Amino acid sequence: MNGKYILSALMVTLITPVVHAQGRFNEMVYDKTQTVFHLNAPAMPKVRIYQNGQGGKPIKTVKMRAVGTDRWEATVKGDLNGKFYTFDIGRGECPSTFAKAVGINGQRGAIVRQEDTDPEGWSAGTCAYPQEKLAMKANTHLLNGIGAFSDDMRDGLRGPFSDDTKGAFLAGIAGEEESIKFGIVGSIAHPQVDMTRVNYDKKPWATHPTQQISYVSCHDDMCLMDRLKASVPSLTDTSKSKDDRTAELIRLDLLAQTAVFTSQGVPFMLAGEEMLRTRRVFTTVSHRPTASMSSTGTT
Repeated sequence: MNGKYILSALMVTLITPVVHAQGRFNEMVYDKTQTVFHLNAPAMPKVRIYQNGQGGKPIKTVKMRAVGTDRWEATVKGDLNGKFYTFDIGRGECPSTFAKAVGINGQRGAIVRQEDTDPEGWSAGTCAYPQEKLAMKANTHLLNGIGAFSDDMRDGLRGPFSDDTKGAFLAGIAGEEESIKFGIVGSIAHPQVDMTRVNYDKKPWATHPTQQISYVSCHDDMCLMDRLKASVPSLTDTSKSKDDRTAELIRLDLLAQTAVFTSQGVPFMLAGEEMLRTRRVFTTVSHRPTASMSSTGTT
């Protein structure tokens, strides 16, 4: 048999049981009244509970009890939500390979209720870390070399994320000028920007313009062409010729990208916007086949 096929068969044999095991084995089972830890190890381990994801001393250390050959279990009473844990069999501390959530650099496992980590919604509900320490847009000024996408600029140009049919500056609707100016300066403090009139943020969130990603559409939500057609009535006005509608769409695309590329922030343009790409109104396309997309917005 060819060597590469032997290797492939061996990899499938090794990987498949691990994948199935991960679906069955929970090294940490959280409940408000107690948390149960499980570990497969050749020697009796200890589980240590920490307040934070790194640093500090353990707030509790518990010896695990044998529940089978090289199988160990420990139950810690009380609500440990938001705490962290490690296992120690005398060779250093770390979570097991079956940890489903970890702290900084994976050094400690995170004790969380899995339902609370549902990715629906941008901030995924509550978090184990204090709000002021989260790597969110509002805290970008505290992060060295880290940037964030400017939804202030995006929605100032195209309209709010909550209503795909509502336009803004590109639709000729007044009121979002300060949001666009805030995006053009790169979300920093500027004497010519009235922060009280910016759509979302009421104070600068960047210390340097390069901490802002300037954009008007990306992989999720409507792409620019679809959003313009949904929010600018003249683009779907059949009393106008197709050529006139396309010419107006091009002008609006150029206007949007002019704001993005003359901003002091880092410009970001979704692939295909330069050729009027449409996603045929799909807002999230990570699961869509390529055939559902089109490279022209004039159809």
